[in-house]
Amino acid sequence: MKEPYLNEKIAKWCGFTYGKQFKYHYDWNNKETTWIPPSNDITQHQSLPDFTESMDAILKWVVPKLTDYAIEWHGKDMHRVSIQTILDGDLFYQCDNKSMSMAFCLALEKYIDAQETK
Repeated sequence: MKEPYLNEKIAKWCGFTYGKQFKYHYDWNNKETTWIPPSNDITQHQSLPDFTESMDAILKWVVPKLTDYAIEWHGKDMHRVSIQTILDGDLFYQCDNKSMSMAFCLALEKYIDAQETK
């Protein structure tokens, strides 16, 4: 994991929570502190997706939450990811990186930070 802080920030935005989860559904005394997926399925042990290194994780957990945004990515050696509002086009978050998933995460971090300041 390249950027654990950024990965955790995105996971929280996606709905993952960090807390006690039952390790086995039949053993109520055996709990572990772990990341709990947005589904809150206590029988499912979920390791945190590695958003900074996996476009699969981004497409599964992040993209569905960006319903009012247009997402554009392109590039060969240097990747550019842009996230823009569909309705007015005023809000625009963009980042470049050698890694497509990292570029997406950095652009998303700008979006999350902007949402938190509203």
